Amino acid sequence: MHDFNNSKLYLSHLCDSIVILSFLIFVQELWLTSSGLCKLNDVHADFNFYGCSAMDNACSRGIIHGRPFGGVGVLYRRKLSLSIRTVGCHASSRCVAISLDVGSVQLLCFGVYLPCDDSSSTVLDVFGYIESVAELYNEYKCLIIGDFNFKCDATQYGYNEFMSINNDLSLVLCDSMDSNNVG
Repeated sequence: MHDFNNSKLYLSHLCDSIVILSFLIFVQELWLTSSGLCKLNDVHADFNFYGCSAMDNACSRGIIHGRPFGGVGVLYRRKLSLSIRTVGCHASSRCVAISLDVGSVQLLCFGVYLPCDDSSSTVLDVFGYIESVAELYNEYKCLIIGDFNFKCDATQYGYNEFMSINNDLSLVLCDSMDSNNVG
């Protein structure tokens, strides 16, 4: 999002979109403190929000220098409220998890915002969080989406670490479905 204030209108448009038929909209880079996350509940009357802030820790240390950072969340249609459970957020606020139970469909959804330095321990920590939650929901199919900040290429550290999760959870990479070439 690169700041909630810059993206609120676009997010509202996504919620209205008939073409996309959005039921779940995962967002990253909210740049809001925990007390400001409630603003996302006001984006659209048909959507609720669940997420976490990465700003609180930085704000508690004093004046913030440079641009704000982080935070992840998911907007979901209110009519799905009985089918969605909030599972949790990773301690670094780089991953949010929800479960969706609709009929025979059981889906565990993760929204991620990984660091640009994919060799950092944060990548492994987030992937560890995902694996530990997936173990608790072992009968659910998993969906991991968001900003991975690495190319799906064997020369990338983050990609190689992700491939072990990919194999453990029987995931399918969907980069080939990127019809807009966003990456």
